[in-house]
Amino acid sequence: MFKKFFSGTKNSVPSLAVAIAEGNLIPMQQIPDPIFAQGILGICSGINPSTGFIYSPADGIISDVADSLHAIGITCDNGLELLIHLGIDTVKLKGSGFSCFIKNGQRVKQGQRLMKMDLQLIKEAGYSPMAITCILNADQFPGTHFSEKDYVKVGDPLFL
Repeated sequence: MFKKFFSGTKNSVPSLAVAIAEGNLIPMQQIPDPIFAQGILGICSGINPSTGFIYSPADGIISDVADSLHAIGITCDNGLELLIHLGIDTVKLKGSGFSCFIKNGQRVKQGQRLMKMDLQLIKEAGYSPMAITCILNADQFPGTHFSEKDYVKVGDPLFL
């Protein structure tokens, strides 16, 4: 049904979006923020990043970069509307610990570097650096689910 939205080749698992970072994959219900854990904004998945680099999960347009640099909106070419939320309560850092490589309205490609988080600074400030990818318009993609892997690398299928 969603074949036209899938990326990848015949030998790869079709995906709507790929992992934005390398690290341990956290199922939605285990994300330590009720807004995400309960799926209030849409289906989502978290990654406890092993490095601070964050990459684009799909081709698309940057629809919003929060002034605090902790959140990025992407309108994907495949129709997904994604929110990338970096850290839990990191909005309180007011941009400290984040380096941004993109701007509003910019076209990005899957795998393009978007942001860098200073994991040590974020942890020392008492926050989780968990990187969350949320499908805001999940109702338009019924049957979509997140990968069940324990560990992902950048570019691994995240939403199927």
